[in-house]
Amino acid sequence: SGTVLSFVEGTRGGRQLADLAEVIPGRSIDDAVRAAAAQCPGWCLSTNDEQLAIALRSAGANLIRHVHLMVAPTEPGSHDNPTDVLESVTLHQFADFEWADIIPSWKAAYPVGHPDHLAGTDSDLVDIELRPYVETAALGPVHRSTTLAAVEGRVVGAIVISLRPESAPFGGPWITEVWRDPGSPARGLGAALIGRALTMLHVDGFGTLGLAVTDANPARSIYEHLGFVHTSESWTLMLPDEPDVPYVTAGFGQLQ
Repeated sequence: SGTVLSFVEGTRGGRQLADLAEVIPGRSIDDAVRAAAAQCPGWCLSTNDEQLAIALRSAGANLIRHVHLMVAPTEPGSHDNPTDVLESVTLHQFADFEWADIIPSWKAAYPVGHPDHLAGTDSDLVDIELRPYVETAALGPVHRSTTLAAVEGRVVGAIVISLRPESAPFGGPWITEVWRDPGSPARGLGAALIGRALTMLHVDGFGTLGLAVTDANPARSIYEHLGFVHTSESWTLMLPDEPDVPYVTAGFGQLQ
């Protein structure tokens, strides 16, 4: 019957992920929804196609996240790079600390009520949100600008820059994580870490840095101040675990 839906296979939150999903030209959204339900039950699916996202929700998929994709040039002078706050912290590799010493600052940055808050045990949150990207390169190898920030030996923030294999604006250097413990005196730390990363990426020959910010996250204004511009939107959904249509074998990275 031919290919219906193309995507990049990966993982998210411990589940298989169909990323950058697109309906093949000439095929219908209804066909794509039926194929996704049949062949990827329980998967997460991310798409930039709002009509596909609406159709998947109507078919029983749950919306996990709605984000705005943004990208900034790394050229000198195109962004602010505050340095004073970096002088008030010490920078470390992730390997310098145990995960149990890192996760408290991450949780503090995403409290109950924050649009990116996640519930779960510390070990679950580490295994879902941090370890895959830092240790196993789930989105690609980390850039050397990936760092933890500490004050008097206590982690107060961090940035993780993944080098995604896809082309910009959906790939290339990518802010996988950036956060600051709101109880830390290092105000402006997130912006400073991003500015530092932009400079280091430029030195290393990378022209852009991308990110995804949740629709309701007020940090979007900070990114805009740093030179990031909106490129598109993306919706991530969780497909139902039980398909209601017959299973059809699919090839890697595509739905038939």
